[in-house]
Amino acid sequence: MNLVVKNARVITPYEILEGHAVLVRNGIIFDIKKDLPEEGADAVVDARGYYLGPGFIDIHNHGNCGKDFMDASFEAYETMARFHLTHGVTGFLATVMTASFAEMKRALSVAARYMREQSGGKKRGCSGYIWRGPIFHRKKRGPNLPNI
Repeated sequence: MNLVVKNARVITPYEILEGHAVLVRNGIIFDIKKDLPEEGADAVVDARGYYLGPGFIDIHNHGNCGKDFMDASFEAYETMARFHLTHGVTGFLATVMTASFAEMKRALSVAARYMREQSGGKKRGCSGYIWRGPIFHRKKRGPNLPNI
């Protein structure tokens, strides 16, 4: 699939390119130029001068839309992933709350399974997770956690 996005303000690591076009081939950015030919493109999108940039990655996220990673359900994770996508966030790290060892393990187990199974193996949304809580030091592990 070849996609051309034209008339965009393209955000690069170095500058914003005014009035440029981006050619995407099979999901990978292939070229960025002022004038890209539209012939051979399967789809052409006119950005009408809007900004076009990379997806954002949220590196610390507990949830949104009334859902939380501690819910430990595919439904909750999918709701959160869809919300993020509508705001330009294409990847995020699921962050669990400090809770019992069993609750945190369950939430992270479901997050790991969700990452493997989502969208037929295509990564969308949850890209990893953050294990949080009083487990970093043996003497500060909290009263409800096993002696690990």
